[in-house]
Amino acid sequence: MTPQQRQQVRAAMSDAFVDTHVEYLWIARHLVGFDRELLKEIFYSEVAPACYGNIMTPVPPVWTGFDETWLQEEIEQTLQARRDSWWRRHIDRLLNATWVWFFCKEIWADILLALDEAEAEQQRE
Repeated sequence: MTPQQRQQVRAAMSDAFVDTHVEYLWIARHLVGFDRELLKEIFYSEVAPACYGNIMTPVPPVWTGFDETWLQEEIEQTLQARRDSWWRRHIDRLLNATWVWFFCKEIWADILLALDEAEAEQQRE
């Protein structure tokens, strides 16, 4: 996956965290062709930690989509902090393994269902 493709995957996945109707099939169409384990890693360790707070607040500030520049910068800053600090790596791993996974597992399941559908669509074409 190229850096540009990774940015596009992140942006598509972030749409699962907006405060409007989520089009999982639209998201999935941007994920077709990529390894599912890699997609799962990106979802849980990059996108969900940056975006899940939006759906956890009483009045979510993001309704229609995350600013892509903000999203990429937020994710890259988090990844850099993990690279720079053993402590941050382990705290984030614990956070992702419990809190983020617990609150985002249904979102990931919906993405996977839509990905199955998107892949079937592509095969029919």
